[in-house]
Amino acid sequence: MEKVYKVFAINPGSTSTKIAMFENDKMIFSSNVAHDAAKLKEFKEISDQLPYRKETILNELAKNNISLEGVDAFAARGGGLVGTEGGTFIVDETLLNHARVGFSAKHPNILAAQIADEFVKIYGG
Repeated sequence: MEKVYKVFAINPGSTSTKIAMFENDKMIFSSNVAHDAAKLKEFKEISDQLPYRKETILNELAKNNISLEGVDAFAARGGGLVGTEGGTFIVDETLLNHARVGFSAKHPNILAAQIADEFVKIYGG
């Protein structure tokens, strides 16, 4: 029997965060979580949105009875890295630092790796 791998994908945008859960190559859940534009303006820096966006994602998952327990990997589509070629990177402290300060970008996608890191700390993966 083939092992089923669960992957949770995170893609923050200006006023929403797209999320999806996959089992192997099959998408089993997808949502575009809207964020209140007025609420987002309350945050001085994009990275300050982290707790708010994390909470809205978790609320959306709970509303749809989706658990992050047992997720094998978190995929974060984002930016903020200094001069790298496109590809797949392990989220490490250097990447997180670049994302936190928006080293090369001032866009909410710098939150992707930060949100994924928070979820790994809670749920493993």
